[in-house]
Amino acid sequence: MAQSKEEHRIKNREAMRRKRAALREAAANGDKDAQETIKNYNARQNSLMNNKRKELIAKAEAGDKDAQEKLKAQSAKNALSLVYSYIKNKASLDELDELETLANNRINYLEK
Repeated sequence: MAQSKEEHRIKNREAMRRKRAALREAAANGDKDAQETIKNYNARQNSLMNNKRKELIAKAEAGDKDAQEKLKAQSAKNALSLVYSYIKNKASLDELDELETLANNRINYLEK
């Protein structure tokens, strides 16, 4: 029985997830080749993302409204990611309580 394209894609994605998980585990266990592979992959992805962002900025500066909206959305997403990373890695319980209070105050303000 032939697989549909979507079923084939799903199986490929699952296989890649397993492969990347095994690679991360090997790198965590000290495998130098796995660490180098991950480092190269991350460098390539960063380069691709930087190039894509430069193109988007150039379009936005040229007056493309869609590009300007995408940049605004990315900025908001980056700010949210920064806050999440801080909370995940460094926030104390007191800071989390304060953040919860501030968030609840803002929600209440916006609901009025």
